[in-house]
Amino acid sequence: MEVTSTRPQSKQQGKQSSYIKKEFTEIKAKNEPIRIQLYNQLLKMPTTNQQRLMSAYDIQEGKMTLSHFKPKMQQPQSAADYIRTNLEVLSKDIHPMD
Repeated sequence: MEVTSTRPQSKQQGKQSSYIKKEFTEIKAKNEPIRIQLYNQLLKMPTTNQQRLMSAYDIQEGKMTLSHFKPKMQQPQSAADYIRTNLEVLSKDIHPMD
């Protein structure tokens, strides 16, 4: 004798989706004190030593570009005074919750 689930598939997916959202919220809450601590450390650093993180979304190519800028020298004056590292993420790979 075969046993089948009486629940419709959409209810199971809905429960899984709500479970994922709950887990995401819990993880975000656990990380909040760490994020605040790191942000406070960044604010205490001298401006010349701070690293920069920038992001841009390219609609035509459907991708997010993240750029990390690290100063090469003590008193950076222009964009050439930073080391830039790029990371590109396709929009199809970005989860809607992000």
